[in-house]
Amino acid sequence: IEIASRRARALIQQLLTFARQQPGQARRLELHHAVDEALELIRVSTPPSVTIEFRAEVKQAATDVDPTAFFQIVMNLCHNAVEAIGDRGGRIELLLDRVSRGSKGGLKKLPKGALGTIRLEVSDNGPGIPKDIQERIFEPFFSTKPVGKGTGLGLAIVRNWVEEAGGKVKLKSSPETGTCFTLLFPEFKASESQIEQQARPPMGHEHILLIDDEEDLLYTIRRMMARLGYRVEAFSNPALALHAFRTNPESYDAVVTDMMMPEMNGAELIAALREIRPELPAMVISSYMLENTLPKELREIVTVRKPVNMAGLAHALRLTIDQSQG
Repeated sequence: IEIASRRARALIQQLLTFARQQPGQARRLELHHAVDEALELIRVSTPPSVTIEFRAEVKQAATDVDPTAFFQIVMNLCHNAVEAIGDRGGRIELLLDRVSRGSKGGLKKLPKGALGTIRLEVSDNGPGIPKDIQERIFEPFFSTKPVGKGTGLGLAIVRNWVEEAGGKVKLKSSPETGTCFTLLFPEFKASESQIEQQARPPMGHEHILLIDDEEDLLYTIRRMMARLGYRVEAFSNPALALHAFRTNPESYDAVVTDMMMPEMNGAELIAALREIRPELPAMVISSYMLENTLPKELREIVTVRKPVNMAGLAHALRLTIDQSQG
C-alpha cells in the first residue's frame, strides 16, 4: 500500500506538471552555459562505461524558457540515453548550433523579435527505438519500460515544455545509428546584463536539512547554503538528523546528505526520512560515483560530486526543490 501510494503521489505530481499551461518562470536563458551546468549534474550519476560529449558551434545562444524546465529536459533525455545504452557502454553526444532565419531545418514559424532557430541535438549510439513505436513515445502514459517502472510521462513533458517555449521536438532513430532528439528553440538576443544575471548562482530561502559526517565539509557546505539564502540545520550524525526530522517533518523543504557515512549511509537516511514524508525532495553530495550505490528507486535523484562549488550547489538545490513543486 505504501509503495502504491508513493507511486500515486509521483504520478499526480507529474500530471500537474504536464497539465501546466504556462512556464513557471520563463526568462531569457543562454543555452551554452545552461547545457554545461546540466551536464555537471548528469555526469555525476552516469556510469564510467558511458561517455558524454558536448560540442557547441555557437558561443552564445539565448531563448525564453523556464530554466528549471530546461535543466529537466536535458537531464531527462540524457537519462533515457544512459538507460538505452545499458551495461554494454556507449556514448552520448550533444550538439548546440544555430539555424539562420528562413534556412532549412529551422522553425517555420518564429515569434516576433526572434533572430532565428537554436538547435540542440541529444544523440546516443544505443539500440534505437523500434519504428512501430516512434510515433507513440511522446504520448502521455506510453512507456517502453516494464509494467510498474515509470509513469510514461517523461517525453510527453519534454515536448510540452519545449512547445511552451515556442519550440519543437524531432526524433530520428534506427538500430544502426541509435537515437537523436533534436530540440528547436526560437533564438532571441541576450543583453550583457541578462548573461551576467544568469552567471550569478540562483538564490533560495527554503529550510534545508544537511547531513555530512565530515564536520569540516559540513561547516563549509552550510556556509555556502547560507550565502545562497537558505536556512540550514546541519548534522554530522544521521541518527540525530532523523530524530530532528521526526520532531517536525513538515518544517523542512529538502534534505541534502553525504552518501558514505558510518552506521547509516545517505540512501538509507533518505529512505528513512521518506517513510515519514514520502514526497520529501532529496539531494546527494558525494565523492564517489553513485550509479551502483543508489538503490533503483533513488537513481534519478539530483547528485553533486565533491568538491562542491557554489554555482553547482546553487543550481542543484533549485533543481531539487523546484522539480518537486512541478
